[in-house]
Amino acid sequence: MVLFVVQGDLTQQEWTVLQDLNAQHKRIFLVLNKQDRYLPEQVKLVLEQLKLRVKGVVAAEDIVAIATSPQPIKVQRHQADGSYQETWETPQPQIQPLLDRMHAVATQEVNQLVLQRAYQQTLALQQEIQTQLNRIRRDRAMPILERYQWIAAGIAFANPLPSLDMVATAAITGKMIQELAEVYCIKLSLDRATEIAGVLVKTLIQMGLVEASSQVLSAVLKGNMVTYVAGGALQGVGAAYFTRMAGLSLMELFEAHWTSDAGWQLDSTVLSRIVQRIFQQHQRIDMVKDLAQQTLRRLRPEGWSTVDPVPAHG
Repeated sequence: MVLFVVQGDLTQQEWTVLQDLNAQHKRIFLVLNKQDRYLPEQVKLVLEQLKLRVKGVVAAEDIVAIATSPQPIKVQRHQADGSYQETWETPQPQIQPLLDRMHAVATQEVNQLVLQRAYQQTLALQQEIQTQLNRIRRDRAMPILERYQWIAAGIAFANPLPSLDMVATAAITGKMIQELAEVYCIKLSLDRATEIAGVLVKTLIQMGLVEASSQVLSAVLKGNMVTYVAGGALQGVGAAYFTRMAGLSLMELFEAHWTSDAGWQLDSTVLSRIVQRIFQQHQRIDMVKDLAQQTLRRLRPEGWSTVDPVPAHG
C-alpha cells in the first residue's frame, strides 16, 4: 500500500507520479496532510477537489485528511481569582481516520493485496530476465557490429568517399542491421533493413550529427600528415565511427523495444532520442582517438611507420 501525501490540490508533477503508481497497480491512499492549517470548510473543499481530480485513479473513500504534526495552539487557563494564564500546547496527531481506513482495507482486501504483491514481484523478475537476456544478446551483437565497422572502414579507405556517402551505403549498413535484428529475435528482410538504414542516415543529417562528428574526427586526425598521405584514411576512420554509432543506437533500440513479433515497427521519434544520446556519449576526444587508432592500425599497409599516427591519450 502506498500513502501519497499532499498538502493541498495536486500539482502537475504530483499528478504524473500518481498516474505512474496507478499504472503499476499500486494500492494508493491519497492523504491530505496539515489539515489543521485549514478551516473545516476549506478542508471539505480541498477533499472534494482531490476526489474530482483523481477520479478513476484513487477511490473517494481512500482520500483522507490528517495532521501528523499539528501546529501549537494558545490555551487560556482561568484561575480562581479571575485571572488567566496563556500557554502554547501541541495537539495530538490527527491520524486515526487514516489508520481506520488502512485497517479496513488490510482486512477486507487481503487476498487482493497479496495478488498485487505477487504481480509486482513477477514484473520485477520479468525485468531482471530481460536485463540478463539483453546482456547476453549484446555480447553476441558486438562482434557483428565490429566486423561491419571494419568492413565499412576498409571499403571507404579503398574508395575514398565523403563520410556521409559511406554511411548511406545501404549494402553495408542494411546487412548489419539485419544481422543485429536477428540476435534480438526480430525478423527483418534485407529491403526493410536497408530502409531502416536510410531512416537512420536521414536522422543523422537532420540532427546535424554527421557534420558535428566529422569535425571532431578531422580535429583528432588533422595534426598528423601520415593520415592525409594515406588518402582515404580519414574516410576509413569516419566510416568505422559512423557504422559503430549506428549499430550501438539500433542495439539500444532493439533492447528497449524488443518483440519477437515479425511485424516489428521502427519508431523514428524514439530512434532520434537514442541516436542523439549515443553520439553524445561517444564524442569525447579520448574515445574518438581510441577508435581512430584501432582503425588506422587495421588500415595501415606495409611500410607505414610503426608509430601510432594518433598520439595516445592519457
